[in-house]
Amino acid sequence: MSGRITLSGLAFHIRSALAETPNAAAISSGRIVFAARSMIASAFLALRYGKSDSTGSAMRGSLRDLSDILRRTIVAAVCEPARMDTTSAENAPQSGAGEGEGKAAANPSGGPEPAPPTRRALPPDDALVAAYRELGSIYRVASRFGRSPQQVYKRLVALGEQRPMNLWADADDDRLRAQYHLYASCGRLADLATSMGRTRHFLARKAGLLGLTNPHRPKPWAAVWKGITAEAAAIIFDDFKVSGGTLAEFCTRKGFDDLGFSQAMKAHFPDEWEAVIEAKAPRGTLYRRGRALEYRVRDEFKAHGYPLVLRSPQSRGKIDVVAIRPGEVVFVQCKRGGGLGVAEWNEVLDLSRACGAIPLLASCPTGRGTVYMRLTGRKDGSKRRQPFEPWTITQR
Repeated sequence: MSGRITLSGLAFHIRSALAETPNAAAISSGRIVFAARSMIASAFLALRYGKSDSTGSAMRGSLRDLSDILRRTIVAAVCEPARMDTTSAENAPQSGAGEGEGKAAANPSGGPEPAPPTRRALPPDDALVAAYRELGSIYRVASRFGRSPQQVYKRLVALGEQRPMNLWADADDDRLRAQYHLYASCGRLADLATSMGRTRHFLARKAGLLGLTNPHRPKPWAAVWKGITAEAAAIIFDDFKVSGGTLAEFCTRKGFDDLGFSQAMKAHFPDEWEAVIEAKAPRGTLYRRGRALEYRVRDEFKAHGYPLVLRSPQSRGKIDVVAIRPGEVVFVQCKRGGGLGVAEWNEVLDLSRACGAIPLLASCPTGRGTVYMRLTGRKDGSKRRQPFEPWTITQR
């Protein structure tokens, strides 16, 4: 049969070659599939794109002529190992037979017996630990020694270099149901989390999924701050202001409850509390840079004759800065890059119109100077130009 070379034709001849091969039934299906796929792909590519004359003539010749080549290749790659395995199994020494007879039957050719496959062992423990400390990755260690990451991980766990995975189980749910209310009622949820090998936030999230949390649960441990005098609060607050850490670090170092401490200090020093908390924010954060722009806007309005300028602490409202002078109220939203979303834009515009104020967007896109834009219309979410116009602070 001659004709065009196709994958289906090559597959047919591979099956024909396998049918004519001795002990073909003993070949595993995985080996057959692997050999067939490899032969089909390689033969097809060689026959279609081969450049030599011999390959081209064989390609354009009869497909049946390829069966001998395929059969010999498959026998060499697949059938010989399978034949060796089946022969060893069939000729194993029977009961009562001598050891020498069994070996002779298993290896009739008289040649050296094939060595049994050996499993590659992991390196010594000290070498494995040294490699893990050097590379810092289980996958890199496994790639260096040619083993699987699972084997390396299990060995490192046995050596104490890796902690076993702390999976959440049903027993943990039962313990959390039994002990959560006891620890939460006395403010010691962190102790329960430590004993279970978890974090307090993780445990609180699990308790919420189990329906154990109650945002209105009484907090008797915070009641000790309710009776603190102004003099005692001033001493603690001064210590907090000169401390170098954050609120959480200060409370942890002093052993204070952060919630009770915050509420007590806010009640006694409402004007200073927000400024102190903002000053202790990490340097270089987006919030801190945005706050610097708000302070700059506030100072510019004060310098241009606005007697009353208010700033919203921690940007909790829709308006960051409110400037008031006789006959004029200005609402300012501060964005360093000048970008304001559709919903926020419309909220600022609607609130300003309802109060009779001038809606402004203050930005600092270049890092120097302040650019003011007056909002003149609502946004509709399209890619059209934002409805605004330049605006300048005037002196009165």
